[in-house]
Amino acid sequence: MQQNPLGSVYKNFQAHISSYFCLFYEKIFQNMSIYLSKFYHKNAKNMPKSGPENFCTQNLVSVIISSYNHEKFLNDCIESVINQSYKNLEIIIFDDNSPDKSFEILESFAKKDSRIKLFKSPYNRGMVDNMNSAIKIASGKYIAHINTDDNWHLEKIQKQIDFLEQNPNYGAVFTEADFICPENKILQCKNSFQKLENIDRFAWLRKWFFENNGLCFPSVMIRKEVLDKIGLYRPSYLILLDLDMWIRICLAGFEIHIIQENLTNFRLGNNLSSNNNQQIKRLEMNLLIRNYLEIRNLEEFLKIFPEYKIENLQNNHPSPNPHPQGEMALTEYCLIDFIITKYFELKNKPILINKKQKREFKGIRDIKNSFLQSFIFEKIAQDQNFENLHQKLSFNYGKYLKIMTSDAEDIKNFNQKKTNRNSAIAFLLIICAYFLGQYFSIN
Repeated sequence: MQQNPLGSVYKNFQAHISSYFCLFYEKIFQNMSIYLSKFYHKNAKNMPKSGPENFCTQNLVSVIISSYNHEKFLNDCIESVINQSYKNLEIIIFDDNSPDKSFEILESFAKKDSRIKLFKSPYNRGMVDNMNSAIKIASGKYIAHINTDDNWHLEKIQKQIDFLEQNPNYGAVFTEADFICPENKILQCKNSFQKLENIDRFAWLRKWFFENNGLCFPSVMIRKEVLDKIGLYRPSYLILLDLDMWIRICLAGFEIHIIQENLTNFRLGNNLSSNNNQQIKRLEMNLLIRNYLEIRNLEEFLKIFPEYKIENLQNNHPSPNPHPQGEMALTEYCLIDFIITKYFELKNKPILINKKQKREFKGIRDIKNSFLQSFIFEKIAQDQNFENLHQKLSFNYGKYLKIMTSDAEDIKNFNQKKTNRNSAIAFLLIICAYFLGQYFSIN
């Protein structure tokens, strides 16, 4: 049968048209894809930052929880985490072999929320071991901590994420906090976690040298990369584990920030930090102040302690780094000299005229009774004489004796300064009253 030539032409024409249409649509889809990609990157900052539908565009936050014997408060704590306005969370919980029903309560939450990863410690390891285990398996860009008797406001994580995303040179962000009682009522009392000033890392390091922490641990959010650089929490600490971490963050070059809103509820109760356990504090203070021996150079040292006069240090031009034989670095000599000078300066003042001087004298006395005594004792035991310390610090046996034995004298001295101050105030009031009486009698 003879083939129709027109049919062959039509089929060829149809094939060509089809291929052109395919190329045409392919080009349209390709251009649309490029346009949408550019549109997304241009407007990403204005897109919603919360909600499960946006998981792929958000930064994961790992919430770290160590649980022990807090069945009474667990519901409030966990609900404040899972109900955060920012949803892209992984919640890593280690129960530390709680004898109460804490683990059963946590299991019920884990069954309802797939973001919860629940573990039971093999034995009672303590909070620090549990937190470190959780951090090691955390996948988040940011790490947030909460104690199981505390709770958060629902927008806390969102506000911290917003700040850290906009400020890449900050290593951690905190919030202010309310004190709450076991019945969840906010306590109207003096609160060290409120009305906090934002200062640079050098000012924080100086403040922590003399004073207490002042930052609320369950309010913190830390960049995971910071912990990768400086290491985990140190398990030997019972009280000052958080302050040790804040000092190491700032010494590593990262700034910290406080969001000046009460976004954390901190429950007051019986804990080690609220007890007057001087023996533990003295041991931990010794370890804590040793962090300052890691100050990297003289410029940084003088930014932390601007009142220090380097010219007072004899032979103040040794190598900036320790020698292999164990000779101290320049900044180490500066630190020891600063502590000794500050201690005797405040000790010899007849009156401590303001609250700052009182705080600093109490702080330097605690440092002297912990770090300085231990450090000087070890240094003399290592050198077998006073020669090195005498050459750099004019240190002698008399100063050594005063530093090692003057604890009771310091307490008596501090109380005498308070008595002197009160006597001076009383004397001034009497003088003022006398002159006022004279003035009114004349008129």
